[in-house]
Amino acid sequence: MAYCDHKAAEQIFIFYGPRTNSEFFVHNGFVYPENEHDGLRLRLGISREDALQPQRTKLLGRLGIPDIGDFVLKKEPDPVDGRLLAFLRVFSMKRGKFKTFRILTKKMH
Repeated sequence: MAYCDHKAAEQIFIFYGPRTNSEFFVHNGFVYPENEHDGLRLRLGISREDALQPQRTKLLGRLGIPDIGDFVLKKEPDPVDGRLLAFLRVFSMKRGKFKTFRILTKKMH
């Protein structure tokens, strides 16, 4: 359904939304090199089997980051954004470091 009437042979445009080239390729069959939204989408999460899952989840919540979510590595000079970097730091944190970060996040709020 169109938003307005079109004349025969009139050019029309379709907006596909902000997608990575992999999404364009899978869903639409094309890619374009100048795609400012291109990158590698990563779905990461804290396993329920992780012995430190409650502490990791709580700390991520304080930082406003979900314990399961999508992150994108972009084709930019700084491909890793702050949310992904924070997630990875919490994901790899050892048991003794949670107290230090809990104090820091209290100061942030």
